[in-house]
Amino acid sequence: MIGLSCLGLLVASPVASGATHDTATSPQHRSTMSKPAKGADWMQYGVAKVGTSCVYSLHVSVPNLTEKATFTRRAVSETTSTRGLSILVAERERGAITTSGTTTHVDVSNTVTYLFRKDGTLGLRPGATTSGGLQLSTVNYENIPAVASLASGRPFHGVIKAQLTPTSSAMKKAFDPMLLDVASPISLSISYRVTNAKPLFVVTLPAGRFSDVIGYQIKITGLTTGNVTRAAQGQLGASLQGLYARFDQTIFHAKNIGMIEDVGTFMTKKLLHCS
Repeated sequence: MIGLSCLGLLVASPVASGATHDTATSPQHRSTMSKPAKGADWMQYGVAKVGTSCVYSLHVSVPNLTEKATFTRRAVSETTSTRGLSILVAERERGAITTSGTTTHVDVSNTVTYLFRKDGTLGLRPGATTSGGLQLSTVNYENIPAVASLASGRPFHGVIKAQLTPTSSAMKKAFDPMLLDVASPISLSISYRVTNAKPLFVVTLPAGRFSDVIGYQIKITGLTTGNVTRAAQGQLGASLQGLYARFDQTIFHAKNIGMIEDVGTFMTKKLLHCS
């Protein structure tokens, strides 16, 4: 899933000219090839069964800001509709953010809905999240192609619609002069490309060694903003584009567990254990 929870941090953190960032460490992969069984689908790999909790280490590094935290995910409920099976996953992030020499402790909860559609595709939609004085809410689902389509190597293109709202007095002071309508949020349209993370290897993590995995890569290909002045659109758009031009995530799922690793330019999650 695209690390949209980082967006508030990305926007709120100063983007100095020529600023550098830490690239996440690559996952430890053994040389043994691993392929999902024929007929595999996201119902088997998407998320752990209801009642299961999984704990991850989390590290975020953006210009002038770092975060180290423990990230917990728990599948809490499932519902069936004409669209498919929806599983609600509760998430909690507890740790510390350091910026400009100041450390702030964080304890943030959120939810993500996994929609397993009848056509085999997977939809992901996080609940509204607040970080760095900005609230981000998504309007539609992020879509991942069916496992068979992903394995074919064909790229999939999609667009996420989102809204960004300043919530702190500092962010309101900074953003209000940029807005055409201060009573409305900034609209975001984020274009992305999903491809298969080939080749598939055995993944070794603190939680163990996983041999039956599916991996995919997400790359941001474009970003536009709305409800901002023309001058601000250029300024904000340039900052976001500069950050997202380097955005790249590779996500691995293991059978009957769900996500085991999420390695990106700005954020890394590694599975520690499930219970």
